[in-house]
Amino acid sequence: MNLVPFENIKLKSKLNTEEIAERISSRAEYTRQFGMSFHKNSFKDYEGYANEKEFKIRRILKTGRNSFIPTAHGRMQSQGDKCIISIKIRLLPLVYILLICLTVFLVLFCSSILP
Repeated sequence: MNLVPFENIKLKSKLNTEEIAERISSRAEYTRQFGMSFHKNSFKDYEGYANEKEFKIRRILKTGRNSFIPTAHGRMQSQGDKCIISIKIRLLPLVYILLICLTVFLVLFCSSILP
């Protein structure tokens, strides 16, 4: 079990980098920066961007707010007739700070209660 939630994934594909970027772009609402707001009125399920070298996407919430939605950042590299895709799935930096503060608070609180 990871103390800090993250995931690193490597995939191999027979598609080239342009085809992969086109498929990601067709399924994601275009945005370059991820803030606290979402494209709630979008008919697409994801937001982000993709080009021939990299992509960055996250899920769109249709109702409510949830800052714990992870962001997937990927890099694509062509190797002969196939493509290697390296994906890093992480939480927003603000969420990591919140988790650290909460952990420190709980440790201090529990250590003051227990003798």
